[in-house]
Amino acid sequence: MDITDLYNNIYKKYKLINSILSLNLDKWWRKKLVLELKKLNPSPKTICDIGTGTGDLIEILAKNFPNSKIKGIDANIKMLEIALENIKLKNVEFIKSDLTNIPFNDCSFDCITISFATRNVYFSKNFEKIIKEINRVLKKDGIFIGVEIINHNNKFLNFFSKLYINTVIFLINLIDPSSKLAYNFLKNSIFNFDLECFKKIMIKNFGNIKIKRIFPGNIIIHISKKSFDD
Repeated sequence: MDITDLYNNIYKKYKLINSILSLNLDKWWRKKLVLELKKLNPSPKTICDIGTGTGDLIEILAKNFPNSKIKGIDANIKMLEIALENIKLKNVEFIKSDLTNIPFNDCSFDCITISFATRNVYFSKNFEKIIKEINRVLKKDGIFIGVEIINHNNKFLNFFSKLYINTVIFLINLIDPSSKLAYNFLKNSIFNFDLECFKKIMIKNFGNIKIKRIFPGNIIIHISKKSFDD
C-alpha cells in the first residue's frame, strides 16, 4: 500500500490523535519551526508547505506571513478537503499533488516547509527523487525547513519515549482497529528513521544541513539552504 493511502482511514481523527500523541505539544513544535524560519527569512514572498495534510502548519504560516503567497500540497485528497474547509484565506491555495512531480516551475519558492511528514518522504521509494524536486522548485538561497519526531539521542530517555509511543499506539489500535496499519507505520517510521542517512542525502542534494533538537529532545528541526543553481 502507498504511504498516502494509509491516511484514508485516519484523516478525520488525524489532528486529535496527533494532539494526544504529542500531549498537545505538536502545535508548539510547529510554532518553533516558524520562528526558525523567520530568523532565516523574515518576509518570504512565496512559501510551499509539502505534505500539508489538514493544513496545521499552514494556519501558523499564514498568521506569521500574511503577505506571503502560500501553497499547500498533499497527495491525499481527503486530508486536503479538511484543510480547504477550515482554512479560507486569499493568500493560501491547496493543491493535490504527488511530491515526485511538484506542479511548479523551477525556482518558484523562497521557502519550502514540512511538518511531521519528513519520515513519509524518507520511507518513500522515491525519497531522493522527492528531495531533488524540492531543490528544483526552490529559488537560489531558498530554505527547506521541517520539523519531525525521531528517536531520542539519549538512550535512557529514548527507552521511555518508545514505551510511551508503543503504549499510546497500542491503545489507539485497540479502540479503532481500522487505524492499525496507519499508526503502526507512523510508529515504526519514528523508531527506524536513520538521521545520519537522511543527512547524507540532504548534503548530497543541498550541500548542507543543520539539525536542531528541541524539547523534549526527540523532536528535530532540519534546515537546508539551496546555495547553488541546478
